[in-house]
Amino acid sequence: MGQALLHYSNWHRQGAKPNIFIFSTPRSGSTWIKELIGSQAGIRFCNEPFNLRIPHVKDYFAVNDWSGLYSDPINPRVFDYIDSLYAGGRDTAFFNPFPFRKHYRLKTDRIVFKVLHALEDRMGEIEDRYHATMVLLLRHPLAVSTSRKSCPRLQVFLSSPYARHFTSEQLSLASAIVKTGSPLEKLVLSWCLQNAVMLRHQRKHWLVMTYEQLTLDSDTMVDHVCEQLDLSHRDLIKQRLGRASGSTNQSDMATRDALSAERSADSAQFLVEKWRQKVSVEQEQHLMAMLPEFGIDAYTAGRFLPAPHFWIQS
Repeated sequence: MGQALLHYSNWHRQGAKPNIFIFSTPRSGSTWIKELIGSQAGIRFCNEPFNLRIPHVKDYFAVNDWSGLYSDPINPRVFDYIDSLYAGGRDTAFFNPFPFRKHYRLKTDRIVFKVLHALEDRMGEIEDRYHATMVLLLRHPLAVSTSRKSCPRLQVFLSSPYARHFTSEQLSLASAIVKTGSPLEKLVLSWCLQNAVMLRHQRKHWLVMTYEQLTLDSDTMVDHVCEQLDLSHRDLIKQRLGRASGSTNQSDMATRDALSAERSADSAQFLVEKWRQKVSVEQEQHLMAMLPEFGIDAYTAGRFLPAPHFWIQS
């Protein structure tokens, strides 16, 4: 009954503007950017469509773990599933919000997909098949890793066909960390394995943005996001910018206070640097040395900002 209600609670007819796929790692600000885009009229959210910890998603794919989403060639049910989400199908209506809840809209014409789990190596295929707009959101690996508690796909990255994207030396290093590394080392490794593939295969016209610039240089980023994603109402995004996202219940108290306060230079700086309170200089040097091993130059030790070529100019 609930599924049927959700199906009929939304009237979706695809408009002229392409749908948007946001790819990111957990705890990188993806909920925030999704909700900024969702300030525009006609937007429908599809939040973490491949998260197998959501019972409906697991039931749809009939798989026990994420390795079932990393088959090679791609599992045809993946595209059937996305097709159903595009069409507002009854079997995927569980993603629709209940009427009168937050983010509910009766009529929509554009979908924002927030993808945190799976298909990192299939972004190009998704763009080509669906003529979608692709967004890659990055955040400093230590900021992400010190705020996560687990990395459930780490072993899958190494034991599924996804591993073909790495050299034997990289896989040997990863296996050693999985075997003897600390929890934080494993979390940083998971960040590397997920982001290395997306960065290596990125296309020049994709919107590649960073949490740090969105936080510290929001005017430039809002202008760029509106232009790249064809969003009409910049003022609505600016109004939404200073409000905490729906995922702040996973943040610590100091972070919640910074997010709920009026956005200032000090609070913004705190949000991008707070991970430094959790790791020593020696730990930072050791952990960040992992990135170049996987061909990642987006962040380096001693800097909380991304590399200059990842900083979008106004």
